[in-house]
Formats: sequence, C-alpha cells, structure tokens
Amino acid sequence: MNYSLPTHYIKKFLKDLESLEEGQLIVFDREFIYEDLLEVMSELRLRFVIRLNTGNRVSITDTNGQKIVLGIARGEKKIWRDVYYKGNIKVNLVAYRRSDLEDPLYVMTNIEPEEALKIYLQRMKIDESFRDNKNLLGIEKVMNKKEENTEKMIGIALIAYAIGLLIGEELRDRMYTGKGKLKYSGFRYTI
Repeated sequence: MNYSLPTHYIKKFLKDLESLEEGQLIVFDREFIYEDLLEVMSELRLRFVIRLNTGNRVSITDTNGQKIVLGIARGEKKIWRDVYYKGNIKVNLVAYRRSDLEDPLYVMTNIEPEEALKIYLQRMKIDESFRDNKNLLGIEKVMNKKEENTEKMIGIALIAYAIGLLIGEELRDRMYTGKGKLKYSGFRYTI
C-alpha cells in the first residue's frame, strides 16, 4: 500500500519546517520513507534521519551505479557514505545489528552516519517503551490508522496521565510536609 502524498503537499509541509532553528533535524520512521519526501527534503536542505525500510527490496547504489548488497553480521556496525537511495537521492547509510537481535537496523541520513545512528537509537527507546506499555495493557495490535484506534490511544494516554498525576500527588504529600508542601503545585484537597 502506498501512503505517499502529492509532492506539493510534501513541499508545503516541509517548507513550514524550514523555520526550525539551525541545526535541528527531522527524524522519521520507516513508514515515511519514499522518494518524493527525500527529494523535497534534499531540495530544501533539511537535515534528516530516517530508518530504512528494507522489506520492499530497496535499491541502494554506489557512485558508479552498482547496487550495494545490504548485509551485516551480529554485533557489527557498517557505514556507507555518499550512496544513492533508488539511484537518485544521495544519502549516507549506517547499519547496526545488536548481537541479541535478529534484524539489523539501517538508518539513512544527510548528516554524519554515527550521529544519525545515535539519534535514531534514542528515538527507538521511545518506541520500545510504547510497545512495552501496549504489551503490558494487552493492546499490542492497536494501530492508529483508524479513528477508533486513535481514540483508544488518546484514552490510554489520558489514563496514564491521570495515574501519573495521582501517584505524583501522593508522593508529594508523603515527601513534603508543613510549609514546604505549599511550594509545589497540584491539587489542594482535604479529607
């Protein structure tokens, strides 16, 4: 299934991002990778880090147009500089495969590959935490492609926030007593 938007929508969206402070970059997951997006980001000179979706037999070529075979051993990191995504868009590519994981991670970028990998691994911590929370709640299959599922996720977020707020209030009440308690915001209630 192709989720790509017309190029003029992509340009409008990304032009709005041009106002980002210098040095900022955009991080995308593999669902968002397609040629038009990369072309527009390159044209606008936006810095990006994108996880490469290798499931659709993507083509990465070197400067001579020779196809690069993507493969990496467990525990290895590999870098390809100045390669071309689908033969058209110049990128750097870094591959990383933890020794305890089955599949390698491929990250495309137009910044230093080592920095891109570090950034993407930090982003993955958020995804892993979110996945663990969904597993804990027994909702592994909830995806936000339908309105109903989006509503479920908003509900979960609100419940999590409420629980965090109540736990925080209880901890504050136990930790801070007397006049010190008044320095911290939160509900003021008595029983």
